[in-house]
Amino acid sequence: MPSLDISDQPIKLFLFRRDNGFYYVGYTVNGRKRWKSTGCKLKMEATKALTHFGELLKEKKRVRTLSEFIADFLPYAEATYSK
Repeated sequence: MPSLDISDQPIKLFLFRRDNGFYYVGYTVNGRKRWKSTGCKLKMEATKALTHFGELLKEKKRVRTLSEFIADFLPYAEATYSK
């Protein structure tokens, strides 16, 4: 999946239906058009998926520091991997 660098640019989302009957969400990232299947053949369900997809794009991703990552990863690594 392409990285979604949406740095303060307004995002225009739209729905379209392909010949296979499935609806897709269309959007533009870094000047390139992208699309993602909603997995829905009904427009009402696809509209819900479009709303959910828009909310996901608007979420700000919090950048974790290396020390935060290590604090989260070490207990997992000790429990999962052998010495």
